[in-house]
Amino acid sequence: MSRRPPRSPLSSSSAASDVYKRQYQRRVREKLRTPRWKYVTSALTGQYEQPPYPCAEPWKKLEDVSDVATAEKISEETYQACQAMMHDPKWSMLSYVDPDQADGGDIKLFSRPAIGLFHFIKGSFSIRDTTVQKCMSVMHADNLPERQKFSAEIVGYEKIGRVTPNIHLEFLTYWAPPPVAGRDFCFLVTRKEVDGSTWIYGTSVDYKQCPKTSAYVRSSSMWCWQLTQVGEHVLLQYYNCFNPRGWAPRFIISWLKSSVANELRAARAVVNGKAFTVEKTDLNDCGVSKEEIEAEIRNKDKEQHA
Repeated sequence: MSRRPPRSPLSSSSAASDVYKRQYQRRVREKLRTPRWKYVTSALTGQYEQPPYPCAEPWKKLEDVSDVATAEKISEETYQACQAMMHDPKWSMLSYVDPDQADGGDIKLFSRPAIGLFHFIKGSFSIRDTTVQKCMSVMHADNLPERQKFSAEIVGYEKIGRVTPNIHLEFLTYWAPPPVAGRDFCFLVTRKEVDGSTWIYGTSVDYKQCPKTSAYVRSSSMWCWQLTQVGEHVLLQYYNCFNPRGWAPRFIISWLKSSVANELRAARAVVNGKAFTVEKTDLNDCGVSKEEIEAEIRNKDKEQHA
């Protein structure tokens, strides 16, 4: 079905020159030759503005786990990006109060302005009477059942390739509250020791062995953890830059931040051997009403049929 060209701003009485008229007509012809999906894809992939990090699209390509040089280059770029994100002066504290504050809970959450479709979240907290190794064995376990002890949203985890003893590839899938589709990720993950701290970080990559799924939307993210042993306690810093891609209503960002806070609380409890019931973060928990959800769905339908 052909589309009607936009109405010309140049009326018959316009004094604009023939040059301007020809330029306008050329732009109209070019627009009509451009498939509509290109505009949609551009909006969904956030090509208008992106952060100066490896998670920007198109993702870095890794052909095979045998390509150690490429993997190490991506790993180093990710570490440097983590340092830049860590020292970004634009972080501001969110109005979040740790529900376990009476028991020494000290989780603090931060955010900073989005860059295009990429959003940011930072978490800072401590876990008492433990070690970095114990935290790592729980929070970065290489199997799904262990990770589900502190994350209700994770529904799939697979280590899909090892490049070096400290660099590997992961494929993860996450539930999202309906009507939003779940998300999946393909990460190149690195662990390294730097100046007395343990760093573990990952970034989305283009890896052909990463499973393809139709039920999930492939999302983009770069995340970083810094764990430091201080006496008998561990200090933890978490940073994440993410683009949910696909259809993501405005309220989903608030949901994501609430989900992160719940995971940090649960991980702290599991590390300390305390009972903690993990539950999926409901949209109502984020203050999103049924009317707001319905309004977002109507907007989505209008955009699809526009």
